[in-house]
Amino acid sequence: MRKNAVRPESIFALFSILSLLYVYYYTTVFYYRSIGTALDFLYEFIAVPAFYFFVAAFMVTLLCSLFPFRGIPWLARKSKPFIAAILLVYVVFVLLKRFGIIVLLPILFGTGYCAVYFVMGGLFALTFPKQVRE
Repeated sequence: MRKNAVRPESIFALFSILSLLYVYYYTTVFYYRSIGTALDFLYEFIAVPAFYFFVAAFMVTLLCSLFPFRGIPWLARKSKPFIAAILLVYVVFVLLKRFGIIVLLPILFGTGYCAVYFVMGGLFALTFPKQVRE
C-alpha cells in the first residue's frame, strides 16, 4: 500500500486560505475602526503578504506538478539565502515603521512588498524537488 503524503501545494493552499480568512475577518469587523492594536499590525504586515506569498507558491507548485518539471537544483541553493535576506530587510522596515522611526507611504510600501512577496513565493516553490509521475 502506498503511503499518503501531504503535497506542498496543499500546504500552500491551506496557508493562503487561512490568511485570506483573516483578511476577510479583519476587513468586515475592524477595517473602519481606528484602534491601532496588534490586529491592525497582523493584517497589514503579516496576513496580506502571507496571502500573496502562499498564493504564488501554490500556483507555481500546481503548475509544476501538472508538467514533468523536477525543479531547479541550483535555484534551491541560491534562492533560499536570498529569500531569507529579503525577509530580514522586510522585518527591519516593519519594525522601523512600527516604532515611528521612518514613515513610508502605505500605497507604495503595500504594493511594493506584495509584488516582492508574490515573486518570492514563486521562487520558493521552485526550490522544492518534485517527483515526476510515470
